[in-house]
Amino acid sequence: TANGTRLKCTSTMQRGSLEEYRNRTTVDYYIFKDGMIYSANISKKFGNPQKPPKHVYKLQITNDYITFKDRLYRWKACHYKFVTINRKTGAYSFVAKRDYNWAFYYQKAYNHGMCKIIK
Repeated sequence: TANGTRLKCTSTMQRGSLEEYRNRTTVDYYIFKDGMIYSANISKKFGNPQKPPKHVYKLQITNDYITFKDRLYRWKACHYKFVTINRKTGAYSFVAKRDYNWAFYYQKAYNHGMCKIIK
């Protein structure tokens, strides 16, 4: 977790109803900086692709796991990604959720894959 370390995580959807993840390989990039993790993955997928990476929320780094929450609030729906990375094996999993603001309705996607350090 040194400054400037970059992770490349690839995954595929195992189950769920979010169309953006179905039948696709998802590639996510994370950057470690000053004890935080920065991500632009949700912004690129659902918002402004030119937006710079922002820090993730509820970050917990232990000897075995890294867990955090990434989010993007939009006027129509809120997008969340709850991520778990196994530090020993490189296993990567996340639950993506789209929560519609105007109704009690949401969609989820459960993805699993692997992470590797690219820099």
